[in-house]
Amino acid sequence: RQRRTEAYVVGTVLHAMHGVAPVDGTSGPVSVPHLSPAALAGALAGAQEAATALDATRRLARATLDPNSSSGPTLRAAAAAVARIERDIRDQLAPLVLRAAGLRAASTRGAPTLLELRTSARLLAARALGLRALADAVLTFLSSPVGFSSSGARAASHCLDTLRRAAASRQTSASDDGQGFVDAARLFCAVAQPYLAALHRWVAFGVLEDPSGEFFVCEGPGVRELPGTEAHWQSGYVVRRGRLGEPE
Repeated sequence: RQRRTEAYVVGTVLHAMHGVAPVDGTSGPVSVPHLSPAALAGALAGAQEAATALDATRRLARATLDPNSSSGPTLRAAAAAVARIERDIRDQLAPLVLRAAGLRAASTRGAPTLLELRTSARLLAARALGLRALADAVLTFLSSPVGFSSSGARAASHCLDTLRRAAASRQTSASDDGQGFVDAARLFCAVAQPYLAALHRWVAFGVLEDPSGEFFVCEGPGVRELPGTEAHWQSGYVVRRGRLGEPE
């Protein structure tokens, strides 16, 4: 086993959780002189789990925001909001990271201990895992068997419905002091903005701007008819429907 100091092990895991080092930075047999292997493994497990969840969440968000992806504005808004919350979670570790780096201005308490790491990881792990679950449910829809051939409207609807249900269910959960509800509600509010903007343009100005096909209204067969005529009024714009005729 490699003999490493407590400060080294804690610092390595903190940097992984903060996103500036690989999660497997402490992989392989590691021991700290005054701790048993079981105590060391227990202290590191939660932190490494949180770091892994945050890294996976970041990859999903970046893939969705890639200019070459087929994601519409709703999914892109979801990915941007996920990335902001992922960064917020990591930034909670900033004081410990500064101490681990030995910056005097950060604190006079010295390097963070395994006990401090374990306490911080316990608070962050639940939030990190919850965010990853939301990101998986929303951002992987288009690559799933169900969503692979789905329209932009169905993908946007799935995204909004998933986050609405998540916020409602987490509102009644006290397991994470309400932070899960706050994150789900933040995501839902951010994801709703593209749809609400399109709805406002449609209701207030009669303007349909929906290049990704996410809005529930689309151009109909009479859209080229003269405005004001019966043909334009009846079929200029229609409710968007799926392959089986159901509203999307």
